[in-house]
Amino acid sequence: MKHDFFFDLCHFQTEDGQDVRLVLAEPVQAESLFAAIDRDRQMLQVWLPWVDKMTSSEIERRHLQQALTLFAAGKYLGLAIIVNGQPAGMIDLHNFRPGGGEIGYWLSRQAQRHGIVTQSTLLLCQYAFEKSGWHEVDLRILPGNLPSQRVAKHAGFVLLGQKGRFLVFRKERD
Repeated sequence: MKHDFFFDLCHFQTEDGQDVRLVLAEPVQAESLFAAIDRDRQMLQVWLPWVDKMTSSEIERRHLQQALTLFAAGKYLGLAIIVNGQPAGMIDLHNFRPGGGEIGYWLSRQAQRHGIVTQSTLLLCQYAFEKSGWHEVDLRILPGNLPSQRVAKHAGFVLLGQKGRFLVFRKERD
């Protein structure tokens, strides 16, 4: 079986047996990731303003190339979420600042409600704290996005308040 990922950074199974890998997002995954976005475009665009601009696999490929450039510069870490061998979303560390930064993610509808984003968020926090020396990680969530608010709660984030359009949740290093 051919896979469109090469650098497998993390592997786990959900309680209900979903096989999940977090792999370095690369341009070779553009078609698969664009197809996942396009399949769930209507759902995703409610919460993610960039979805409207993602209109082709070529645009996704350029995004992934830019992500690799930022990764090489130490300013971004973008991971594809592979569920049962298929790209199902992405999770990343971004908006780096001294001692911290933010996590962002999206996940296809069919992969939701298995704890994948919660577990991925916990693993990325662990990476940020242990490998990057961060002291805090934030999630910025629109007020109506109840599933993401549940992720924040289950991953141990605390609501700091609202900043602009977003609720800001923070997890601090123990």
